[in-house]
Amino acid sequence: MYDRLINAMAAIGAVILVLMAFWISYEVVMRYFLNSPTIWATDLSEYGLLYATFLAAPWLVREGGHVQVDIVLSRLTAARRLHLGVVTSFVAAVASAILLWQGIDATWDTFVRGQYMARAWSIPRWTVLVIIPVGSFFLVVEWLRAVVRSASAAGRPETFTERAAEEPVV
Repeated sequence: MYDRLINAMAAIGAVILVLMAFWISYEVVMRYFLNSPTIWATDLSEYGLLYATFLAAPWLVREGGHVQVDIVLSRLTAARRLHLGVVTSFVAAVASAILLWQGIDATWDTFVRGQYMARAWSIPRWTVLVIIPVGSFFLVVEWLRAVVRSASAAGRPETFTERAAEEPVV
């Protein structure tokens, strides 16, 4: 059920990106060809990018699609790659936890203060910010799952044998 939720969040993020392509294209046509720019497209793009990022990021971590420095990883043995995976995933989990904590703090503060976005639309600021703690929570969970996956793989001798074939020839 949890993995389906992560898949659904990523799908919603993808839909937002597709919609962004349409409304940005609409804005370009309206602005440059019809000389009638919209007042909403830029704001909606900013909000959409924030939501798409935090909705899709946990899925990306689960799928191993996050940024890696392959030139470094390719020079490590399988054992060291797994150990590095534990360390880097743990550091990423801590960073995501800090983002979660700060996101909750900022969202709650704007909710309590009743702040609104000073943009084309007057919407409560917390409705824009709330995706940061939500997405960060799932990022923490996914990074911790990555720690467990890497640690359990590092503890299995057959993993080293299987990965030995992938080790770089120096």
